[in-house]
Amino acid sequence: MLELGIHTEEAHRQPGQLISELQPGIFLGVGAAMKTAVEACQSTAHWYPDALSLKPDWQNLTKTCNIVLIKGSRSIALERILPQ
Repeated sequence: MLELGIHTEEAHRQPGQLISELQPGIFLGVGAAMKTAVEACQSTAHWYPDALSLKPDWQNLTKTCNIVLIKGSRSIALERILPQ
């Protein structure tokens, strides 16, 4: 969603509000624009500036989850947090 330009903030706030309504066990936002989504989310949410900053916490944060949805801009390269 990095291509959204001036609409970036609102385009990330709306999903954050929806995620809050869905009440997930955990919401992990990665990247500068996702900070807006995390702030809009009223549930358990954690923000990380980049994928590498999430990597140390990944296993502890997700060990009780059966399903994890990872969403991020391709430029964030979230696959770097997954075990090799």
